[in-house]
Amino acid sequence: MPTHITVNGLGLTHKSSTGFSKATIPDVCKTPSPGGPIPLPYPNFAMSST
Repeated sequence: MPTHITVNGLGLTHKSSTGFSKATIPDVCKTPSPGGPIPLPYPNFAMSST
């Protein structure tokens, strides 16, 4: 498994990150609710395994 992964030219995970990465900004999605869809921020995580 590679020790360094890049996405769009930016580093995502490194050997010292233990394969876990968290996005710096949340992913805002419209979530269904009784009053209609409302935008809620959801965290983004990436995890690699061997």
